[in-house]
Amino acid sequence: MSNILKVRQLPRSFVVNNMMINGRLGGNPERKEFESGTVKYKCSAAFGRDKQGETMWIACEAWGNMSAYGEKGVGSIIGRYVAKGQMMEAAGQLQIQNWNDRNTGERRAAAVLKVINVRLIESKAKQEQTPINQQTVSQIKEKF
Repeated sequence: MSNILKVRQLPRSFVVNNMMINGRLGGNPERKEFESGTVKYKCSAAFGRDKQGETMWIACEAWGNMSAYGEKGVGSIIGRYVAKGQMMEAAGQLQIQNWNDRNTGERRAAAVLKVINVRLIESKAKQEQTPINQQTVSQIKEKF
């Protein structure tokens, strides 16, 4: 019984906020570079349909840049290898961003997935392609 009480008394900082989605990108990632050299990539992914059949979208944000020592951060991977229509699996923390609309003054909110890990699954073009024909495979084998 004492173990259960200890779990309930964990500090708030121990709350886990993990989210994983499989989705197809709706556009190419947008790159924003800051004066410090840090780079942020933003994109949106369609990851399912609601009860009315509407596509559900989530905004994704990843940080990272290229350096002399190679890629740093998941953002550099997204910026280099991810494109519109590609299926990816993204894991990270869900964050709700609040702001006031400039035009109407209304309070707005949006969910954003702060990506910390990404796995590239397939591109839409690859999914639509027919299998490689044997002649192409033979030509590749001849070169080696």
